[in-house]
Amino acid sequence: MSNNQNVPILTPEQRKIALDKALEARKVRAKVAEMLSNGELTIEELLETTDKYVKRMKIEKILRCFPGVGKARVPRIMDRLDISMNRSIAGLGERQKKALIKFVNEEVEKN
Repeated sequence: MSNNQNVPILTPEQRKIALDKALEARKVRAKVAEMLSNGELTIEELLETTDKYVKRMKIEKILRCFPGVGKARVPRIMDRLDISMNRSIAGLGERQKKALIKFVNEEVEKN
């Protein structure tokens, strides 16, 4: 028995639409990451977004946009902020948002 039983069979047109949506999501997220890195977008502005693609960005990827925060440091930061490694913007609670904002504004801005 195959594990692909629950995967919907798409027509070529449906597949093209899905691929186009995925490409658009990647472009939007890449632009947001670039804006965070350049300081054109604040963490507060990011967390207030209503864009469906941006809200699905993982906190791990967001943290890595900031100078001095790399692959090795992210798990320690997220553990300190009590945020799961697979959490997205949409999944953050108010306490976690406040902790993330405080961390970025106090710790990251120093670098």
